[in-house]
Amino acid sequence: MESRAVSLIYARYLGSNAFDGKLPALTDTLAKYQIEHGEMYVSLAGALVNRRESHYNEARQLLLKGIEHATKADNLFFLYYFHLNLAYVETDTGNSLDAILHYRETRRLAGMMNKPQLQVITDIGLSDIYMHLQLYEQALKYLDEVDAYSKSNKADTRSPAFVAVNKAEIFFKLGNKDSLDIYLGKFNTLYKRNFDEQNALTRLKYFSLILHNRPQQAVPIIKGLLATRGEYYKNNDKFYLAQCYYRLGKLDSATNLLGAMVANPKLETSELRINSYKLLSQILEDGDDYAAANKYNRMAAEESEASRKKMGQIVDVVSQIRIDRVEEINAARDEIYSKQRTILIFAIITACLGLVAGGLFYYSIRQKRRYEKLLYQTKTQELAFIHSHEVRRHLANILGLCVLVDEVNPSGEELKKYYAYFNESAQEMDKALKSIEKKLTE
Repeated sequence: MESRAVSLIYARYLGSNAFDGKLPALTDTLAKYQIEHGEMYVSLAGALVNRRESHYNEARQLLLKGIEHATKADNLFFLYYFHLNLAYVETDTGNSLDAILHYRETRRLAGMMNKPQLQVITDIGLSDIYMHLQLYEQALKYLDEVDAYSKSNKADTRSPAFVAVNKAEIFFKLGNKDSLDIYLGKFNTLYKRNFDEQNALTRLKYFSLILHNRPQQAVPIIKGLLATRGEYYKNNDKFYLAQCYYRLGKLDSATNLLGAMVANPKLETSELRINSYKLLSQILEDGDDYAAANKYNRMAAEESEASRKKMGQIVDVVSQIRIDRVEEINAARDEIYSKQRTILIFAIITACLGLVAGGLFYYSIRQKRRYEKLLYQTKTQELAFIHSHEVRRHLANILGLCVLVDEVNPSGEELKKYYAYFNESAQEMDKALKSIEKKLTE
């Protein structure tokens, strides 16, 4: 009942504004049909409307209110959807750390309800976060897991479209036009021709045009998307439009568009801000305005540093999510092992009491060793993942600083500042290596 009702709420209030006028009467309608937890449906519907219209503070308040009601009612299903939508809100406002924390909670709730299809929704959201953090390998790994689930569960008809569109965008950001075109083709056969998916398909088409160096054809498509209702992804569209203007030599148009973007305090992601600063700097440098170009280069460096510091917190949460998943796998293996053992005992007792002791002992030892081996492999893989992630983070900082030093060519006090950044990153990398080495030898 709750699942169908929530699906109806999503269809009416997230994808369209046709029912917004009926929202005030929703409480009375739910009471009329004696539907339990009416206040939760109202909070969710209101949050979806505000999400659609990009009123994120209002959506956040309604979702927090919903969590309060669902916690009192001990309703895991609504708790899941309130945390899921909070993760979306935090993603859309560039708060990656808070988004990941909410996704971690949704995975926990989905596991408690034994609903793997809800964990799949969470994994798609996590892949989106990793993509915006430029952790493309990790994003693709989550999408591969979703794809594997969809192939083994034919009832899951929605996930393949999400996988196709997310992979297409990742390959666009990686500059892999062949893979982008493959997933553009897949999404073209999967999308349901609703408003959001039509926009997604249109966006993938201009991605392909950009990678195939056809900015002239991409410009009208991007302008068409910017003229549609809603604000989702619009700042990204503006950046790619500015990029096309730059390639076409329309420097004034590109500069005006980027200037308005970087002046917006609500510009969503650190990646978008850094890319906007860099493109502005390049345009100004091409126009011989080196002072202004240097200003935006410094802003890009400062934003990169802020992002690096935030990444440390994000990596800790990401590592914990991976540990959670390992524990889930181990718990599932424990349950399977327990069931197999019980069935074997019953079969042996039924067949021949005389074989119980020897057969059960042999089977239990064999399964225990296999389980211990699997557990050891899993823990080793997890430690390797954390090790790789920690070290790569600090190494990426150093490489990023190298690129910035090469681009900015600083001198004097500014050069000392960059040396200080190098030293800090190197010290942190050394600490990370020693810490992980200690864990691996425990």
